[in-house]
Amino acid sequence: MISIRSEKNNVTAASAIKKVFIWDLDETIIIFHSLLTGAYAETYQKDAQSTVNLGLRMEDMIFNLADTHLFFNDLEECDQVHIEDVASKDTGQELHNYNFSADGFSAPAQQGALNKAAVGGAAWFRKLAFRYRRIREIYTACADNVNKLLGPQKYQSWVELRNEVDSMTDNWLGLSMQALQLITSARTVLTSW
Repeated sequence: MISIRSEKNNVTAASAIKKVFIWDLDETIIIFHSLLTGAYAETYQKDAQSTVNLGLRMEDMIFNLADTHLFFNDLEECDQVHIEDVASKDTGQELHNYNFSADGFSAPAQQGALNKAAVGGAAWFRKLAFRYRRIREIYTACADNVNKLLGPQKYQSWVELRNEVDSMTDNWLGLSMQALQLITSARTVLTSW
C-alpha cells in the first residue's frame, strides 16, 4: 500500500515536504496470508475454500497491479531502503514516452554473470530513479481515484473483492482504513514504524 502525507513544521502548505510511505503488502497485511493459507478460516471458523479463494483473488489483483504499474519484476530484488535514496541520480528526463521495458534495466538477481558490473553503475541507478519517479507520478495522479488507475472493470472487481473480504473478516478492512485515516490525519510523522 502506498500512502502520502505532508509533514508541516511551521511551513506554508506550498512548501510542505511530501513523504511517500510504501508498505510491502504481502508482509504487512497479515490477513492476506492467513486468507491465502486457510489459517484465517481455521482460527475464526469460516469456510476454508472461500477464504483461500479470496486470498487468491487478492494475490492476483496485487501482483497484476504491481507488475502493470509499479515495476514489481524490476524492483523486487533492488535493495533500496527509501525511494529518495536514488533521487539524486534522476536526470529529470521526460518519462511520458520513455520505454521502461526496453531500457535494459534489470534487478540484481536478473543480471547475468557478465553484467553484474552494470548493477550499481550510474546508468542503472538513473533507470532505477526513473522507475521510482514514475511510481510517484502514478500515485500522485491516482491516490484519490483508484478507478483511474485500474479502469472501470478492474475497479469494480476491486470493490467487490474489498466488500467480500470485509464481510468475511468481520470488518477487518473497514477497521484498517480507519487506522490509516488516523495515521494520515496526524500532524506529525511517526518515525519508528
